[in-house]
Amino acid sequence: MLDLRATRLSERDLHALEGLVVAGGLRTDDRSRLSASAGAAYIDLARLRRGDAPELADAVVEPSTSGEVESLLQWADRERVAVVPRSGGTSVVGGVDPLENGHRAVIVASVRRLSHPGVVRPEQRTATFEAGTLGPEVEAQLRRHGLTLGHYPQSFERSAVGGWLAALSFGQASTRYHTPADRLVGFTIATPRGMVRWDRGGRPPDGPDPGALVPGSEGTLGILVDATLRVELLPQATRWGAALFSTWEAGTAAVRRLVSTSPLPAVVRLSDGSETDLTLAESGWEAGGRFEFLRRILSGLLGFRSAGARMASLLVVSYEGTPREVRLGSRFLDSVRKEYGAAKLRQSIGRAWERSRFRTPYLRDDLVEAGWFVETFETYVPWSHVAVVARAGREAVRTWADRRAIRAYVGAHLSHSVAEGTSLYFTVIAPQKTGEEEVAWQEFKRETAEAVVGAGGTVTHHHGIGRYHRPWVQRSWPAWRLEGLKALKARWDPNDIMNPGKLLPEA
Repeated sequence: MLDLRATRLSERDLHALEGLVVAGGLRTDDRSRLSASAGAAYIDLARLRRGDAPELADAVVEPSTSGEVESLLQWADRERVAVVPRSGGTSVVGGVDPLENGHRAVIVASVRRLSHPGVVRPEQRTATFEAGTLGPEVEAQLRRHGLTLGHYPQSFERSAVGGWLAALSFGQASTRYHTPADRLVGFTIATPRGMVRWDRGGRPPDGPDPGALVPGSEGTLGILVDATLRVELLPQATRWGAALFSTWEAGTAAVRRLVSTSPLPAVVRLSDGSETDLTLAESGWEAGGRFEFLRRILSGLLGFRSAGARMASLLVVSYEGTPREVRLGSRFLDSVRKEYGAAKLRQSIGRAWERSRFRTPYLRDDLVEAGWFVETFETYVPWSHVAVVARAGREAVRTWADRRAIRAYVGAHLSHSVAEGTSLYFTVIAPQKTGEEEVAWQEFKRETAEAVVGAGGTVTHHHGIGRYHRPWVQRSWPAWRLEGLKALKARWDPNDIMNPGKLLPEA
């Protein structure tokens, strides 16, 4: 049983908040405060599982209009109450933890009610959505007009437009469709100093643009209310391909060729040997169901401990677009496959991966509930650094596991690849001793981050900075970038009420 403290907001505070939002938009019950006080990181789930209350919000406020958001931030700024914006709550880096950082209380401002139907403009190929619109609803509205955003993060079913932009989300088809931030042509953001509306429209750049600092600001500048994005025609054709390379190195070279030549693939994902084993094992999901797959993974997990780079690597690719683009892309994939001596696999393997691609968060939750350590980390690396960073990441995990006297599965894949570089994404599964979750996770986070940054990678690629990656920001960012963001924050949020304790390092 969790022992939760009472709200620190006074009756006067609560009365004022009730007057700022529509009926039902203010919640102070324990269940609501608890469910809005953690993200989706392994450590969030582990803490709740063992009965440890996280930092707890004093209230959850759900504005339903931009005017309500503006009034809420003005009140919070005047009353020195911290505000944590929240959309889907899928942050895995502590980005939605309710930290008061010296303020007398902290509230969560959920944008889930900011999800009214969007405005789609087929003739302009743009669409405007409110910040709380979830991924499936974005695509449903666009598809009625024969359009798509093409943004499919693993959190697609749970995440929303505001969070995508705030945390610089990448989707699994980003090689072709890029990111929502790349497609941004306008937004509205509520700040403690008022509303800011930015509209690039169809104009060419006319000088430096401070508005470009809003995507990726993770709620530290204000609350995104809506966004206007460029969209694409639905593809007329889609074709999946799959190949098995004898080594990770050969597959890496092939991926680099694929993303350097048009037409670009939509999805291009290369698994190392360990992840290839796990991916192929997942084919049993359809036959045996979710919990049969869990049983198989848990019973066979320790057999997956291997030097993944020395084993066969699975490549899954999709091409989308016109029939001609798909035909050309498929032919190029075949030529690259032959060039690097890979075996051609059935298209059904790619389609099976597509069907299962949103299941991993649910599988992860089940494993954590069963008491296992399940964590991921990712980094961006130029092509010249892939091998050394991959080796550093694997070795960091194995050193951590050996010191804790456990055997760990570690697998990796390349995704979100472009001509200049790629995202290297690691998945780790290990037995977890009850009572040691916190210290084991802290060691893991510190040691893997040090390893990838030290080897030439970035501290993150698409998980965001949040709370957990802050210690490495100053090593990863040039000083002018930090100073520019701090200057904008000083103008829009001088009292630091917006998502304090995230993104920017301590002064």
